[in-house]
Amino acid sequence: MGNIKTEIPKIPISFKRSEENIYKHIKSKRNASCYIKDLVEKDMAVNKEIIVEKQDLNKRESFNNDFRLDF
Repeated sequence: MGNIKTEIPKIPISFKRSEENIYKHIKSKRNASCYIKDLVEKDMAVNKEIIVEKQDLNKRESFNNDFRLDF
C-alpha cells in the first residue's frame, strides 16, 4: 500500500481552555449530575412556556372561529 498519513485532528487551544473552565465550573457545583439536572429542568421550563403559549393561541383561534357555521 502507499504512504497513507493518518493525522490526528488538532483541537484549538481556546477550545481546550473553555473545556477546562466548564469542567472546573461543574466541579465547583454541589454535584455534577445535579448541576446538569438543573440545566435540563431550566430548559424544560422554557420549552413548557413556549408550548403553553402555543396552546393558548390555539384555544383563542378555535374560540374565535367557532360560530357554528356550516359552509
